[in-house]
Amino acid sequence: MIDFNSLIPLISGAAGGAVSAGVLNGPIKSLNDWWFFHFGYKTDYEREKAELLNKSKLDAYKQEIFDDVKSIPASNVQQPQLNIIGPALEASRYYIDSPELRSMFAKLVASSMDDRKKNVTRSTFVEFVKQMDPIDAKVLAYFSKNALTPIANIESVTQNDSHGDKYSHIEYSELLTHDAPVSDADRKFLPASVGNLARLNLISVKYNTTPFGYNSDDIFTDLSEYKNIHNNFQAAHKKYLESQRSIEQSSLQVSDEYRSNLSLALNQKLQIEHGIVTITSLGKEFVKICL
Repeated sequence: MIDFNSLIPLISGAAGGAVSAGVLNGPIKSLNDWWFFHFGYKTDYEREKAELLNKSKLDAYKQEIFDDVKSIPASNVQQPQLNIIGPALEASRYYIDSPELRSMFAKLVASSMDDRKKNVTRSTFVEFVKQMDPIDAKVLAYFSKNALTPIANIESVTQNDSHGDKYSHIEYSELLTHDAPVSDADRKFLPASVGNLARLNLISVKYNTTPFGYNSDDIFTDLSEYKNIHNNFQAAHKKYLESQRSIEQSSLQVSDEYRSNLSLALNQKLQIEHGIVTITSLGKEFVKICL
């Protein structure tokens, strides 16, 4: 089992041996103390393992923290910020099963010991990770690689010819292109993920605007989500046409309201509402610390 005290010679090796080791003793001891406060000392490791975690996942988490702290220059190691390391270790007990979220907590713990990040690391970041699912971490990382990311809504638009009114209804929201970092089976979770990241103010989503070079509908109409809606739309439209022909070719009496609704249904069209996703200033700070 990894002991954080073994970090001291690794970090201090390039910075002056015993002198820097003496400086590091305090921060590393604090990290060890906080770790064992939340996850138990070696003597009750088996009990903790049975209650909370299995050994391999706990060791993997500690290794991630170890690797992140090891990369901090000796001159920048500070005592852990209690408002970060305490809540982060406490919350992370319940997220060990998720490699994506576990990694984010590890980076938060390490950042609390890096004085270069003391003005960037926020205690609210712990709450953000707690409110994220693994897919959210993947999607946020995807957005962070682009200045602007195209997104779209699929709308059905109805034109009322008699009044000149136009009505729209969103059939599918927050549609991302095929290069979104999830499997085809998980694409159905993307709208909720985008909504959650926007709720946390880590991203901004704006519609009626298009990133340069992405003004074609093709990047969305080729997607399975659009094709499914389009096929259902076409099947319904065919039935409406059949109903209209039946009325016209027979003496069947129907109400004016029915005729009006049928006319509206036949005037429905699908359209793409283009938009963009950007990372907010808060989101950029969060990505810098946690991803």
